[in-house]
Amino acid sequence: MCRSIAPWLEPIGLKAVVAIADWLHWIRTACEIVAVLHGMASVAFSSPGRDQAVGIDVASLAGDSSVSDRFSYALPADRIAQEPVEPRSKARLMDASGLCVVHRRVFDLARVLSPGDVLVLNRTRVVRSRLELRKQSGGAAELLLLEEVEGPERDVVPLGSSSGGREALYRALVRPGRRIRAGTVLELAGEQVAVVESEALGADRSRLVRILDTRIIDTCGLLALPPYIHKPLADPARYQTVYATSPGSVAAPTAGLHLTRELLAECVARGVKVAEVDLAIGIATFRPVEVEDVADHVMHAEHYSVPEETMNACAVADRVVAVGTTTLRALETVALSGELCGTTRLFVHGEFQFKVVDLLLTNFHQPRSSMLMLVDAFYGPRWRELYTTALSSDYRFLSFGDAMLLGRGAGRMAVAEERIATTVPESNKSGTAHGCSGAR
Repeated sequence: MCRSIAPWLEPIGLKAVVAIADWLHWIRTACEIVAVLHGMASVAFSSPGRDQAVGIDVASLAGDSSVSDRFSYALPADRIAQEPVEPRSKARLMDASGLCVVHRRVFDLARVLSPGDVLVLNRTRVVRSRLELRKQSGGAAELLLLEEVEGPERDVVPLGSSSGGREALYRALVRPGRRIRAGTVLELAGEQVAVVESEALGADRSRLVRILDTRIIDTCGLLALPPYIHKPLADPARYQTVYATSPGSVAAPTAGLHLTRELLAECVARGVKVAEVDLAIGIATFRPVEVEDVADHVMHAEHYSVPEETMNACAVADRVVAVGTTTLRALETVALSGELCGTTRLFVHGEFQFKVVDLLLTNFHQPRSSMLMLVDAFYGPRWRELYTTALSSDYRFLSFGDAMLLGRGAGRMAVAEERIATTVPESNKSGTAHGCSGAR
């Protein structure tokens, strides 16, 4: 059915299609609310079991701004991937770049992209920011370095932005926080290596900690895996992208973990240009949005840098494909501010007007997260159906999980199409869906 509807959509134009899709969406929403009020069995497009799985209710259908209503869904613990797949590009890829949704593998990406596209990567590298130390009394202590603090104004800079053996001040999380007071000296193998200089600061309860010799970070530091990863990582390189060159992040740009050098070479051979940005990812990326009104959320600050040649390539690209939400935020920050480097607090949600990115390669995100709100703004309200399909189709979630390729606004236009295709085109070398029929 996708093929039959496409010729009708093209002459209307994208804006008209989005407007019609939104109009149809609200009509359907009103009907669904009436149906629920009359005690009918289920919400349209989903079985009752799946409705429970993603937490759909009347308030979310009505577009309530409550975070709990709009951005919560039930994520079973066994669906959170505890280790990455081998090889990287064998991860599953839910292709929702158009009206049809097709199940692929990441290694299909080069065939999905087209000559003239620009694939933009975040080249940030994860710093070994976790230090396991001891108090002078012998008790265990742990530091998670977040940012370096410089100068009399205490400006913050990304981790790893400078090197060499020196003394430096950091903003850090300290554990166990209540048992470690300001002035506590921390040791490693009997040598003094750090001093806690402040009590808890701000909402994140971070502290100022002085590292007496920064070489300890490179020699003894550990990668800080996400809090939902409970299995030790056999190969620390698997929490780095293959193109990571710029140290500074506490967390990895996880959408990029799926890409291999061979796959990137295939993309280039197909006529796809590869460009880069640098955005240092902070620990706040793992925290859920805690306010109930989205408008009240204050986004964490992150340092970014975008080469001028990257923005020039995006300006002439047929399509700009952002690998990860951090890449998208860096590009859209430059488009809004005109500044190629600096600090961004860009919170993408709601009716955000995208100026650069056309396609987004991203993982499946946590409930109530700012990344999920970005997906809602970029793709549209039918992200819920994608997540329901992913849960029922054994996709793996979060940092080491599978990926999705989202088209800007496709989750709004998709209301014109009654079904989501669930064909699996691993034997379909053309990479196209055979219609849009199938289970939802």
